[in-house]
Amino acid sequence: MESRRKIQRRESQQHEIIDGIIDNRDWGAGLPDDILGMIVKRLPLIDCLAFGHVCKQWRTALIIKENLCKKTCQVPCVMMPGKRDREKITCLSILDGGVWEMELPEAYGRYCWESYRDWLFLVNAHHPGILKISLLNPFSRCKYNLPDISNCFSKLVLSGVPSEKGFTCMLVNFGGEVAFYIQGAHSWYGYKPYKDHDQYKGGWRFEDTIYHEGYYYLLTCTENILKIDAASAYNFARDEGDSKIEIEHNELYKDVRLTDEFMSIQRYLVESDGDILLVCRNLSQGQKDRPLQAKGFHIYKADFLYSFWTTVDSLGDQTLLIARGFSKSFTSKDLGLSMSTPLYFGGGTNGTWMNS
Repeated sequence: MESRRKIQRRESQQHEIIDGIIDNRDWGAGLPDDILGMIVKRLPLIDCLAFGHVCKQWRTALIIKENLCKKTCQVPCVMMPGKRDREKITCLSILDGGVWEMELPEAYGRYCWESYRDWLFLVNAHHPGILKISLLNPFSRCKYNLPDISNCFSKLVLSGVPSEKGFTCMLVNFGGEVAFYIQGAHSWYGYKPYKDHDQYKGGWRFEDTIYHEGYYYLLTCTENILKIDAASAYNFARDEGDSKIEIEHNELYKDVRLTDEFMSIQRYLVESDGDILLVCRNLSQGQKDRPLQAKGFHIYKADFLYSFWTTVDSLGDQTLLIARGFSKSFTSKDLGLSMSTPLYFGGGTNGTWMNS
């Protein structure tokens, strides 16, 4: 009779052989990339993640196809702030609650403002009063450095990624100023949207901003919306500030203003299923010497035709991930599962560049 140790050793060797066969097996042999692409287009996001783990060829097909990358780059994960002295970042998946660490030496000593598709926005104080901003793709390790600029700016919004033709970057100073940059330019070009509209001066302190389908949307402190045409912003930066920016001021009204009931309101913009939503997070004073406490939220949809914020009573199958630096919406169909929580709030405060 064989000893128990010999049996265990044999079983271990058998498992090693089986694992080796599985790891080396080419599951996609004979399948053209176009067929793999058709398969992935029909998969929800969470199944796409499993698809990429089957074998190297499937994973490669998932990454190199641009139409597939747009799906995988929307994985809703949260980077944990407050650890700038490490070369690793801690990530949390809101799909399954999983936590893992990503090697990211480029992030050492820097704040991560936000992300756009696969690109992270890394920021540090290069010199007193000056920000050094770079775009980093943690998967390809590509890095794109932007020109230095004053630290009065605290949010960056992109119209595309660096590989796309005509993409623009917009920096926002929540005091009411923006700046634009395009590839090949040597500096940022500042712009004050209210300079030709004195009647609105003082009411254009910005609360948040997003990009959607050719326009930058800026939310003012009076809950109005400025729409800046991204193509005209590109021309403005290309012409070194000598051309005109097309800007549209939209005054939007609500039935009820919430400022009397709560001491503070944090306002966020997010695009959801083609609509522009305003998310108001209501805060009130807690006990003495305690920070403001969250007391619920209200959501409104912009109706630009009738100049009105309409109340949103239900998000349906939408899930919103809201933060000062970045906001995004997801559907159950996109994710491949139903989320129990329709709204997630991240950290960050308004008006400071030291946000992660």
